[in-house]
Amino acid sequence: SALRHVLKRQESFGQLVVLYGARTPDDFCYRDETQDWEDAGVELRQVISRPDGHDWSGPTGYVQSLLDHVLPSLHAPIALICGSQEMIGQTRDRLGKMGFAADEILTNY
Repeated sequence: SALRHVLKRQESFGQLVVLYGARTPDDFCYRDETQDWEDAGVELRQVISRPDGHDWSGPTGYVQSLLDHVLPSLHAPIALICGSQEMIGQTRDRLGKMGFAADEILTNY
């Protein structure tokens, strides 16, 4: 995956922040890998959109809702967006409004 490619070459990218969204906590993939990411210095921010009926104390909503909290603290960020085409489009639009140039936004589509 694109994310694994970046993680293997972390030194080429500097600070890595992964904003990771899912419908429920059970829907998170890579659960066996996320601790390794954090141990390697990746800042992992997870958010779920459907918290009802789940034991979840983290943020709720969508990945796009985390952008305002994370991006201002990053120097010269580049975004890699992976997910559904709808989510990618919404996130790309949001990043554009935040000042990202088209060549600073990479996607899996």
